[in-house]
Amino acid sequence: MSQIKLEYQRQIDDFCNDNNRITAQDILNRAQDSLAKEEKIIEYSAKGKRSMVWRAAIPAVLCFLLVGTTTLAATGHLADFFRNIFGDEKTAEIVEQGYVYEINRALTDGEFMVNLLGITGDSEHPIIAMDVYVNDKSLVEGRERIYVQAYCVGSGQFDTELESYTTFDAFGEKDEEIENLYHVSLEGSPYWISSGEEIIIAIRSIRIGNGDRVYGGDEWGDEWDSYYPDMSKMQYRFTFPTEQLHPVEHMEYDDIIFEQDGIQYYMYWVTYGEYNAEMVFRYHQIDCEFEPDSDIYEKQILLDQKWDEFMEDVVVIVDGVEYKELPKLRSYDKAGETVEEIEEHWAFHSKFPGIDYDAANNIIIKYGDECYALK
Repeated sequence: MSQIKLEYQRQIDDFCNDNNRITAQDILNRAQDSLAKEEKIIEYSAKGKRSMVWRAAIPAVLCFLLVGTTTLAATGHLADFFRNIFGDEKTAEIVEQGYVYEINRALTDGEFMVNLLGITGDSEHPIIAMDVYVNDKSLVEGRERIYVQAYCVGSGQFDTELESYTTFDAFGEKDEEIENLYHVSLEGSPYWISSGEEIIIAIRSIRIGNGDRVYGGDEWGDEWDSYYPDMSKMQYRFTFPTEQLHPVEHMEYDDIIFEQDGIQYYMYWVTYGEYNAEMVFRYHQIDCEFEPDSDIYEKQILLDQKWDEFMEDVVVIVDGVEYKELPKLRSYDKAGETVEEIEEHWAFHSKFPGIDYDAANNIIIKYGDECYALK
């Protein structure tokens, strides 16, 4: 073997050991095994139709094994994936800005093959794109939807304390032309994907059916069939390069206080993200009447009603454009029963449409006649 070939093999070995834990010989073996075969690549066209591109086996195998570590990968087909299949213009734009990590790695347990296409989004809302192939086509006859549950945790946590973590889940869309193919856009864990540590994304369950999820009794109803793949064969282990997610801006405030009906709210934290802006409020002072013997639930109902009334009149103005709260995305931190405990521990997380903090010239929050400049 020439010195050039030896040096090339050494570099490939180093590259693969650092990233995918494969060797140059593995690549050559895969190429030789596939030499007489052709690979079908799906492209997501503007009309949602699929055109098939046939490529030679060796470049396809090399691309398949190495593309997951390439940060400057082609992004067009993933942008089309989000835009044309899911109507997700925001994520498509983030992909086109180059904030995407393409993986294109397929795993199978014999019944299903899941191709992890890549990860994009911002550091508060990482989005995982995947294609799911059902090997037995009889399972998908008359079944238009898929529902995927996946773990997304640190590798150490996956190996030792998985029962402490919940799954991330999403419905998927059936391909218009390939009857046993479904497309899934799933939000993963912002903590673990942004951690810079080795993570595992593992497929826990796959459900195929029609309609929406049905609660009560058999919570999935008769329209759904459930499958639990062998997770040992359906897990992706890698370290995500955090710079491939669109950054978000975190800002702390200490002098923004609004008063309404005997309650003072102060805003102390805002996360400005691509998908939404999250504003966190706490009670600063509670001077409203509770029933003498009221319990925590009665206090909670009253304070929730007050909060609803307050947020109805809150407006965020970005360069002259007004935004209202997205109430369906609201969440709470609640603990304690006394007024003092409530003031110390309760927090309201209100979300507004996404705000680009760096691009905005002026950001104002307004309640009634009171205005505060956030930027």
